[in-house]
Amino acid sequence: MGILSGGAFFSSLGGYNSPKAFTWALGIGCFALILAVPIPISTEKWLTYVSVWLLLFVGAFIMPSLTGIMLNTVPEARRSTANSIATAINNLCGYLPAPFIYGAISEIGKGKDDPIFWDRVAMGVLMLWTIVTAVFIIAGYILF
Repeated sequence: MGILSGGAFFSSLGGYNSPKAFTWALGIGCFALILAVPIPISTEKWLTYVSVWLLLFVGAFIMPSLTGIMLNTVPEARRSTANSIATAINNLCGYLPAPFIYGAISEIGKGKDDPIFWDRVAMGVLMLWTIVTAVFIIAGYILF
C-alpha cells in the first residue's frame, strides 16, 4: 500500500525528478522519525502496532522515490551498478544487523532485575536508527 500510495503521490508532484519530490521525501522521512519514537516506550499494544504499521507504510511510501532520485544522480551507464550497490548497502546496514543488535542488547539485561527494560532499549536503538537515515537524507538535500 505504501509503495502504491507513494508512487501516486510523487507522480502527482511530477515524478521523482521534480524539485518538490526531494523536499517532500525529506519531510516524510522526518515524519517517520517521529513515528519511531513511541514504539520502544509505549505500554499500549495498539499504539505500538499502529506506530510500527505507519513506520513501515511511510518507509515504503518514500523508498522507491528516494531510489529514483539517487539513481538519477548517477550517469546512465552506471545505474545498474549503483542500484545493486544501494540494495546491498540497504540490506547490509539495515536488515542484517537489526536482529544481532536487538539480541546483543537484550542479552545484557538477561538475569538482571528488569530484563524488559533492556528489550525496550534494544527496540529503541533499532527504531532510532531512523535518525541516521534522516541525517543522510538531509546531507543529500544540502549537497545536491
